[in-house]
Amino acid sequence: MYKQTLYGFRSPLVAGIFETFLFLLYTSFIETAAGTELSSFLYYLTITLVFALVSVYIFIGAAVKYEYALLDSELILRKFVMGKIRRIYSVSLVRSSCVYCNKGIRFITTSASETKHLYHIGFIPFAKKCAIVFTDRDGIKRKLIFKPDKELDELIYRVKTAEW
Repeated sequence: MYKQTLYGFRSPLVAGIFETFLFLLYTSFIETAAGTELSSFLYYLTITLVFALVSVYIFIGAAVKYEYALLDSELILRKFVMGKIRRIYSVSLVRSSCVYCNKGIRFITTSASETKHLYHIGFIPFAKKCAIVFTDRDGIKRKLIFKPDKELDELIYRVKTAEW
């Protein structure tokens, strides 16, 4: 069995420091624009939206972690939010029609009716992407996008290419 856990931020303190820095930067931009020709509604709206989006990504990085496990020929992906399991995917890698693709940051896989991102695209510590397309127990074709390390990638590839 191989097991890997990915964290956005291991410590909530680090996320809090980033959020404080971002808030101070946000107020600095607002104060700089006040009373100048930049002070328009569109400018304030844009700065506020950027602040809100980055804040959401910081919260997600602090609250969410992912666990990948390869048990014999089955890939198990678990999503934890605030320490509680929210979603579990189990993918049989052999004798199934699942497609595994590892092409780095630019990749193309077969389309799926529902794409589930197992991490946020804007959160760049997860720069290398992989995808696996499979049909779940309900008959829905899904595409999971995730980030394995080199060892997990080699193990998945070995299981997918083995003669069963």
